[in-house]
Amino acid sequence: MFHERQRWIEFHDLIVTAIPDNAPAMALDEIMNMLMPIVNAGQAFWLFRNKKAGLRVKELKFFRKYNAVGGLLTLADGDMSDPAFQDIRRGDVRIESKKPNEGVAFSSHFLISLLELKGKPNQHLMMIEEAVGFGQSRVRPMLSHLMKKYCKYVFADENKENKNARPTVVMAGHPSETLKEAIRTRKISGIELTKYEDEPTEFDEKNVLKVERREILIRVSAEADASLLETALEKLRRRALEKQFAKMRVILTSDEGKTNSHNMSVTTPNALNALTVRSQLIEFDKAMQQCVNEIREDVIDCMGDLMIKERRRTAT
Repeated sequence: MFHERQRWIEFHDLIVTAIPDNAPAMALDEIMNMLMPIVNAGQAFWLFRNKKAGLRVKELKFFRKYNAVGGLLTLADGDMSDPAFQDIRRGDVRIESKKPNEGVAFSSHFLISLLELKGKPNQHLMMIEEAVGFGQSRVRPMLSHLMKKYCKYVFADENKENKNARPTVVMAGHPSETLKEAIRTRKISGIELTKYEDEPTEFDEKNVLKVERREILIRVSAEADASLLETALEKLRRRALEKQFAKMRVILTSDEGKTNSHNMSVTTPNALNALTVRSQLIEFDKAMQQCVNEIREDVIDCMGDLMIKERRRTAT
C-alpha cells in the first residue's frame, strides 16, 4: 500500500522508434503536441483485459523549467476486489462497493525529459511514480496504442516515394550502479520482499476480502560490513526464490539521510553484480490518496529535481 506522504519514483529509458524501421523517428515534443488535444478531449485511453480495465492519460503538460513533459496516468480495474477499511481500535470493517462500469482506481505521475540521453539519439529519461498497474508492460503498450491512433505522418523513402509511418516506443530500465557498489558507500536501512498471492489465504473472506500480495520488511544490523552483507543478500535472494517471492528491494540511505533503492532480481544468480534499475523515494507535505484527479505540482517538482540531478550525474 501507499504511504500518504511518500512515493517511490522509478527511472526508465524511453526510446522513440518508428514503424516502418526505415522511417525517421519523430521528435518527442512533436509527438506530445499531437497527443495533447486528445488528452484534453478525454480520449487518451487504452482498454485491456476484455475491456474490464483501462489506462488513461488524465493530464499532459510541458514543464519548461525542467525541459520536460509530464502528466498524470490513471488506472481503473473492474476485476480488483472492493477496497475495505477497518477501524483501528474497534476492528469494524467497512466495504466500499464499486458501481456498474467502475473499477478500483490508482494514479501515477510521470515526467519525461525532452533532452536526449547523452550519446543516445531518440532516448529520453522517463520517471514514473510507482503504483499498482503502471509497470512497463502496461505503460508502453498504452503509449504505442495512442501513437498508432493519433500520431501518423508521411515520409519519403529511399526511392523518394511517400510512405505512411507512425512512432512507437520502447521502455527499458534506467541502469545506475550495481548493488555491490552501492552497499560500499551507503547503509542498508531495510529489505522488502513482495509475494503476489494466487492461491486462497487464511485472511480471505469469500466475495468480500482477497489477499493480493504479502510484503515482508527485513531490518539490517548496523554493524554488518559490506562483505557480510554480500553473502547475506545472496542467501536471502535464494530463499526468496524458493518461497516464490516476486520482488526483492534493497533500501539504501546515505550519510546525508537521502533514501533510494535497488530492485534485486530473485531469479538471477550473483545479482549483486548486475546493473540495477534506479528508484528514489520522494516525500511531500500534503497527503495524497491512491488516486488523484489532477496533477500534483509538488510531486512533479520532486521528480523534476531528481531529473536535473540525474542529468548532472550522467553528464560527467
